[in-house]
Amino acid sequence: MMKNLLLSSALVLCLGAPVFAQSEDALADAIKAGIAQMNEEGANLTFGAEEEGDGGALILRDVVLKPEGEEVTITTDAVTVTPSADNPNEVTFTVADDIKVSAELEGRPVDFSIKSEGFALLTNMVLDAAGKPGMTITADSMSVVGGGEDDPILKKMDLTFSDFAFNYIFDEATRNLDGSLTASEAFGDYSIDLPAESGGKQDVKITYGESTTKFSGVNLPEDEKGMEKFFDQDGSFNISSTISSAEGEVNYGKGPAPMPQSIIFAVGPANTNISLLDGIGTLETATDTVEYNVTFDPEVMPLPSFDVKMSGASYLMQTPLRPSEAEQDVQFDISMRDLEVGEPVWAMIDPGQTIPRDPATLEIDLGAKMRLDKQLIESLDEDGTDDILNPMELGEFQSVDVTKLFLTIGGATLDASGALNIINEGPFPMPDGAIDISLAGFEGLSTALSQLGLIDPTQAAMAMGMIGAFSEPGEEPDTFTSKIEFKDGGISANGVPLQ
Repeated sequence: MMKNLLLSSALVLCLGAPVFAQSEDALADAIKAGIAQMNEEGANLTFGAEEEGDGGALILRDVVLKPEGEEVTITTDAVTVTPSADNPNEVTFTVADDIKVSAELEGRPVDFSIKSEGFALLTNMVLDAAGKPGMTITADSMSVVGGGEDDPILKKMDLTFSDFAFNYIFDEATRNLDGSLTASEAFGDYSIDLPAESGGKQDVKITYGESTTKFSGVNLPEDEKGMEKFFDQDGSFNISSTISSAEGEVNYGKGPAPMPQSIIFAVGPANTNISLLDGIGTLETATDTVEYNVTFDPEVMPLPSFDVKMSGASYLMQTPLRPSEAEQDVQFDISMRDLEVGEPVWAMIDPGQTIPRDPATLEIDLGAKMRLDKQLIESLDEDGTDDILNPMELGEFQSVDVTKLFLTIGGATLDASGALNIINEGPFPMPDGAIDISLAGFEGLSTALSQLGLIDPTQAAMAMGMIGAFSEPGEEPDTFTSKIEFKDGGISANGVPLQ
């Protein structure tokens, strides 16, 4: 039902059914033919009257869409279709400022409105798309408004976009797609009332700054059956988005522990990219300046309000998804920089400030060479053709590089790097190479944690004993170095076997 609700709510798109006319004069006939075709398929689209407008426009009054088999009704006062003065294949749709949607969701009524200012939809999908259907939607503002005190769950909903713009063009011959979505600001304000075990009442306000999303695809599949070929052979896509800022506040009612009472947050510029290009899959995201303030209900969780801050965070996963005779690169990076937790939390566990309050940082940079021997989707889809039982049959790693592994927390630092070749001649892959590790401040941190009762002193002593046994003291106090070597199927630390 929800899928059809989302599709049906795009009332203007429904009126742009692909029934093509050859001239502006045939616009009204094309629209009526499109409506007739939709109704044959169960759309139940009706209108009260039609009028001629300026520039050859067709105006439909009192438009109602009520698809068969669905508990949803969409209504609006008017839809206007105007042929383009510049391009005989294009028309522009404008609508009344308010589109009302009434539906049933899980047995309860749901009513909301789609409100807009300056809305216009330009498309070639009514007259003659010439194999390249396209669409451009612009609006000074667009809002989805609903909820109310009579609604048992959704008490309030207001989702608003300013300077909204969406466009795409699709080539039916090549099945290539290009498009974008932009907004100068987006605002969300909603309130829901759930059972306590599901989170209780939640009031949310979020404001996003300027945002841009671009998307493209090549050789897009026609249906689900084409997905395997798309991923395993000739398809590609790219989705990238940027946002200048995000800030908001979430307030909770009475809920189960450890549910906080409120969270206030602010995030600086952020970007995300998801792609499959030339057989390489990429997931990448990065953000600057992350700040949270968390407050708990003292009756539920007696914790003080505290702040969490980071100067930035990033994540990258890149891996081949298609077979190749040559080695291909794998990359995994993660970074959380300058993580700070407010003093109220520190004071609960370390009021004497024996542990340094230095910001924590984690940075991981791993690379690898691998060869993928089998098609990924075909091997894992369990359709009885070329299926594999062991994922190791997909291919093999040739090498792994630990370019950087860095952690600093509580005055202690770990720094590691190295390179490993992977020997694939036996029943299991075996590494061959070395990792260099340096430690600083761990003895002091271990002592402080045991004195505070956060770890058992015996366990702390055992951990430092292991460090001492498999590492060498550095030139400075409380520093250690170790070389972890993988050779001939064994592992050693500074020449001392670990197995």
